[in-house]
Amino acid sequence: MYKHVGRPVIFVVAVIIAILTYLSIAGWHYTFGDETISAIKGATEMRLGIDIRGGVDATFRPQDNYKASNAEMDAAAAVLRTRLDSKNISDAEVYTDYRNREVIVRFPWRSGQTNQDPEQAIQELGEMAELSFKAPDSTVLMTGKDVKSASAVYNQQDQQYVVLLNLNNSGKAKFTNAAKKYYQQTISINMDEEKISSPTMNIDPSSVSGDLSQATIEGSSSDPFTVTSAKALADKINAGALPFKLQTDNYSTISPSLGSNALHMMLMAGMVAAIIIVL
Repeated sequence: MYKHVGRPVIFVVAVIIAILTYLSIAGWHYTFGDETISAIKGATEMRLGIDIRGGVDATFRPQDNYKASNAEMDAAAAVLRTRLDSKNISDAEVYTDYRNREVIVRFPWRSGQTNQDPEQAIQELGEMAELSFKAPDSTVLMTGKDVKSASAVYNQQDQQYVVLLNLNNSGKAKFTNAAKKYYQQTISINMDEEKISSPTMNIDPSSVSGDLSQATIEGSSSDPFTVTSAKALADKINAGALPFKLQTDNYSTISPSLGSNALHMMLMAGMVAAIIIVL
């Protein structure tokens, strides 16, 4: 036996669908000081995929025919991913070709971007990574030039994955001074001014005798490292210590295959479907 649904219920459902439809199209924004923040992004603010908007296909390789190792190629790919993420390009594709020592990147244009200059976009991605270790007062303690290498290792004693840093001569002295001065304080590790880790300095100054040649970065108790996350951080740190720049002499603009009207057609289809559901 079916029960009749009253008009008030239908009206409430219709209002909810109308509100959700409006938010999906126009979004929801609010102002905080001088900044306008998007709590919910509207349809016109979404980053459209390559199929709808088009984008760039570029191949990066070490400059001056530098013979990069597989680990160095992974680090190069990591810095490219970090830069893409910092530009809010979450749907980019990054592939590493170890045989030819190349990193292939494909990414769509930004939504609303009118000046589509692939050469400028590629130049920004290929700039040499700047790694820095900063104290709580933003004092630079070390840079990528002070790190010899970084690797993900499993600590048998604590039974957890950590990132092990091997320091060169300049890094040994700098890290030792930082360990004595910033005990139990948070140190930020930044890639191109983008924070990638915030470990706490836990080396007891009284136990330090001579320069420290290694440093260990541990995950937090609530968010310990996995082998994947430890390797990802090690790759980013290695990227800041790379002895080569990236260059590209092979890039192309990808034309949209679905057309610029695809988004409008999808929105219209969604509105029609919502109306049909209400009726």
